[in-house]
Parts: sequence; structure tokens; C-alpha cells
Amino acid sequence: MKTKKLLFLAIVSGLMTTLLFYLFINRESTVTVDKAVPMAEVVTASLDIGKNEKITEENLSMAEFPENQIHPEAVRDPQSIIGKYASADIKQGEILMLHRIYEAKEEENVISRKISEGFRAVSISTDFVKSVSNQIEPDDFVDVVLSEETPSGESGIKTELILEKVRVLSVGKRLTEKQNNEADTGNESEYLSVTLELKQEDSVKIINAGERGSLHLVLNSQLSSKEEAETGEQREQENPAPDTQLVTLSKRSIIRKEPRLNGYITSIVDQDTKLRFLGKEETDEEGRLWLFIETPDKKQGWISSRIVKQEGE
Repeated sequence: MKTKKLLFLAIVSGLMTTLLFYLFINRESTVTVDKAVPMAEVVTASLDIGKNEKITEENLSMAEFPENQIHPEAVRDPQSIIGKYASADIKQGEILMLHRIYEAKEEENVISRKISEGFRAVSISTDFVKSVSNQIEPDDFVDVVLSEETPSGESGIKTELILEKVRVLSVGKRLTEKQNNEADTGNESEYLSVTLELKQEDSVKIINAGERGSLHLVLNSQLSSKEEAETGEQREQENPAPDTQLVTLSKRSIIRKEPRLNGYITSIVDQDTKLRFLGKEETDEEGRLWLFIETPDKKQGWISSRIVKQEGE
């Protein structure tokens, strides 16, 4: 009888212990209440964005992520990057990072981004006189003249024009033209070098010339030549239809990012290059008509109507 009683008590004790353990475990699991994780929106790419491609509202979208999982460099305000450029390829759905975005003015301060496709940057030494009293500015055009001693047995100096209408990329270390609102203290140091944009074969030519003698720079006028101006008067009276084929008139014609003379240069094409008119026109403050075109290598930009004509004219 005593044995049965002890067995009964052991069973009851075991059941109570099991019940208490169950209640304890269940209490621990319910005491911890899941806290709501704060969410935040970041900017992502709705389409693939290529390197150096302009960021527009159309290729951006918003997505929500837990706040504690968002990188400090992640872009949260799309308006802060619209109009800027991607410094690397960005895939669809990827979060945009501030360190992968740059502004156009930053691009102007990197000389490798100023060089047009197919060209090279070559620096030549100069001085106050050879650089037209240091009046040459970035994006000016110059002629390059070589002065060298005549061969032995002859007297005098031989002078010849070796290159015409060459674009200036920088003067000294300055890559952009001084703006009108920048103070001119008169104490700016003289620059001792000028960097020019040249074709590969012209690069070799000017380096060889520099070894043989002294190089001088002749500054070109920024105004259009008489021939270009006359052509412009005729062209601006006519509005070409979309997809019209245009032909460049100048030896080297500039394609710009914006429809104005100081717009950033995106490309330079040779004379008689065929361009496709894309149907957009803009008139600048000086009344100059600009046409939005596409080059044979699919680059788009603005060109002055004064330096093109319709194919067949």
C-alpha cells in the first residue's frame, strides 16, 4: 500500500514539474515582444544607368529598406541627384550611392574627361610672350607656329605654321575659363605650359617640332568667320525637318552639351561630317540658333546652325 502511494506521488510530481516547465517556456516566448523595425526610403535605379550617363527622373525609383540596413552613402532624395552623372555603371534595382555621382562642373576639372574621343592631350612649354601675354584660356582655339634655326650654312630663322585651330584644354593647371564674376586681382601667376587637344599624328608632330625649335601660339577669334556667319544667316532662316541630314562646314565643328557658346564640349567633328537632325531647336541669348543632332557614332548634342548646311545644298 505504501509503495503504491509513493508511486502515485511520483507520477503527480512529474506531471506538475512538466506542466510548470511548459508554462515557463511559454511565458519566456511571449514576454519578448517583437519591436517594429523602422523603415526608410532610398533611391534606386529603375533602369540600367551607364557610366557618365545623365541621371533623370525617368531612371530613378524609390524602395523601402530597414533603417538599420541602409548604407550612410545611400541617396534618399532623388531631387538631389537629378541632372548629375553616374561615375560608374549602375544596374537596375541597385541603390544609388553619393560617391558614385558627380556634377558636370566636377567633370570639367578632370582633364581626361575633357578630351574628345579619338584625341590626345599634349602639353607644351610656353612663356608670357608665346602665350599671347597669358591671355589664352581653356577652350580657346590657337594656331601653332614653329620657329627654328635654318640648317648649317644658311643664316636666319625659319618660321612655319604647323597646326591650325587647335583646342586648348588647360593653361597651367587651370581647366576652365575664368568667369566674369571672378575677381581679377592682377596678381595671378603666369602659367608656363599649355595643354592642347590633338590627333595622335599631330601629337607626334608637335613634340618633334618642340625639340627642333621654339613653339608660339596664335590665338583665334571666338567669333565665327565671315563665311560661317554668311552661311548662318542663310541657315537660320530655314528650319530643317526632323531626321534631315546635315553636313558640317568648318574644318573642326564643336558639339556641345548645352545650346550656348560656353556649353561643355562633348565632341569635335571634322569638316563634311554628316549629322542627323533630331528635331529640337533652341535660340540662345545672342539670337544664335542651335540644332540638336546625332553624330555618326551615335553621340548627341547641340551644334550652331551657322556651321552646318543641309546635305545636297
